[in-house]
Formats: sequence, structure tokens, C-alpha cells
Amino acid sequence: MPGNFGGSDSGEWIRFDQIGGLDGIDRQLLSEFSATNTGGQLQVDVVMGMGQSQFQVELFNGDTLVNSRLVASDLDGRPTEHLTAELVDILSYDFSTPTADNLMLTGTFESPSVFFLGSTRFGIGDRATISNSNGTGQLTLFESIDIFAQNTPIGISEVMILDDDIRSFDGFDIVGLGQGQTSAALNRNGQLVVSNIGSSGEDGVRFIAPPVIPCPHTHSVSYLLRITLV
Repeated sequence: MPGNFGGSDSGEWIRFDQIGGLDGIDRQLLSEFSATNTGGQLQVDVVMGMGQSQFQVELFNGDTLVNSRLVASDLDGRPTEHLTAELVDILSYDFSTPTADNLMLTGTFESPSVFFLGSTRFGIGDRATISNSNGTGQLTLFESIDIFAQNTPIGISEVMILDDDIRSFDGFDIVGLGQGQTSAALNRNGQLVVSNIGSSGEDGVRFIAPPVIPCPHTHSVSYLLRITLV
């Protein structure tokens, strides 16, 4: 089972940055999803560059929708209310593009937990999704996903693009990121272990998408990238 947050110390975090073409300009920050141990709680933060004025936040327990709410976006592209939960490990993270102007970020957790949205109890669930419910931006290219961490380990068992049936790490260029000697290597079980995660907040790993992936708006089905943690 993952060991990224259930036993971690306050201040440790992991962040997923999606980089790509936005309105025809490459290497833009499309979205960012982070989870931080704030001391007894896990806080989920999101940033999107889609020009949205509000987000759709949904909580599921298994396949059952527990709660759904619209939350305003501030001028920096962040929800004005934080999503928080009891400390629990993240099993997987999904980045999907139902349409060229809609991004959906999903965190799946090890076990059902009590979630709060702002100061209001949101429900008990094991999967949370945050998407832009409106916006003016158009995604034209997906280039890479960068995973950063501070003090907490990164272990990845699978990276796959479901549309293109790219499984495990085949087809991705993998680059270690950060200060010092951050490195990424496969272990004997075929899992990717990112070593030497420090406290700089700049240590991590980049997955560069294969060039054969077409722009999301040309897809006839939803485009989905899944990162499974160990």
C-alpha cells in the first residue's frame, strides 16, 4: 500500500503539474493538483489556467456520488474554499480532458474519509474530483506531467494513457527533476522509485508524453492519464 501520507509528518506534500499547449501557446501550466499534510489533516489544492470563474467539486464513495458543489475561482485560478480530509494515503491520481475546454483532476484515496469543503462537512468518500465548470481556455496539446514532492517519498507503479493503451512507463521519457541528485529508476518489481526527495520543494520526476498523442479535442473519447502510487 502507498505510504505517502498516512504516516507522514506535518508539512509534507506531493504535487502534480500538467504542462501543455493552451490557446496555441506551448509549455503552459494547464493545471496543478497538490495534497499537503497540514498536521492531522490532508489538504487538497488545485490551480487551473482555463479562465474559469468556478469549479465543480464532487465526492464519491466507490461509484456512489456523495456530494457535489460549485465553488468560485479566485483570480489566480484556485478554488476559494479548500477541500480537506483526515490523513489518508493517495492511491492514484487522474488527469482527464472530457473536452478541450474542460479539465478534470481526480484523487483516489486508500480508504473512505470524512471530507470538508471550507468549514462545511462534505461527506465520507474515497475519491474526489475537481473540474472547471466553465472557462475560456482551449487545450491544444498535452506535453508532460511533472510530479514534485517535499520530504515524502514518491513511488509509482504505473503511468498509463487509457485512450492510447500506453501502460506502465512505455512510450514516456522519464526525467528526474530538482536540486541535488534527484533520480528516478525502476526497481525489480517494475515500479518507479524517485529517490533523494528533500525539503526544497523542487524535487520530483517528469513524464514527457509520446509525440503520437493527438490534441485532446480530436479525441472521440475522453483522454485520461492515470498515475498509480505505491
